[in-house]
Amino acid sequence: MDTELQQRSTRAGRIGRLIAIAVLFLSFLVLVGWWLDISILKNILPGQVSMKANAAVGFALAALALGLSGGASGLWRERIAVGCALAVAVLGAATLCEYLLPVDLGIDQLLFRDAPNAVATSHAGRMAPGTAVDFLLVGVALWLVRRPRAVLVAHVLVVLVVVSA
Repeated sequence: MDTELQQRSTRAGRIGRLIAIAVLFLSFLVLVGWWLDISILKNILPGQVSMKANAAVGFALAALALGLSGGASGLWRERIAVGCALAVAVLGAATLCEYLLPVDLGIDQLLFRDAPNAVATSHAGRMAPGTAVDFLLVGVALWLVRRPRAVLVAHVLVVLVVVSA
């Protein structure tokens, strides 16, 4: 039975790393789209909302946290993964603060300038409130999943993100 559990765990780790690589690659493409102003890389369908640059960074950080979570353990991997997870949570929380408190923290257009008349965007360069909530929850979940007694809470947070999507 232990061997079957180990095989499932190994398989889940591989799947997690593959997902992390795919998300990291897509985030990179979106950032290249912003850098070179290539619309198709920023938004797949013309006339639709683009993925904001800070959201692409949030996805990349979450992918790094996930990718570094499995496999061989090491103190540096753990620290980078935790740092990335907490950065995702802080990005989500800071964006929520910008929405809830009429304040501009300057994170919306820190990397790239968004068009002032961007499609369905209330603030230039700012990710949607739902995305900010999801980043907060995913960041906390990626941080909690490292604590054996908090794994269930991490799973519940991820389910909330999936249900809200």
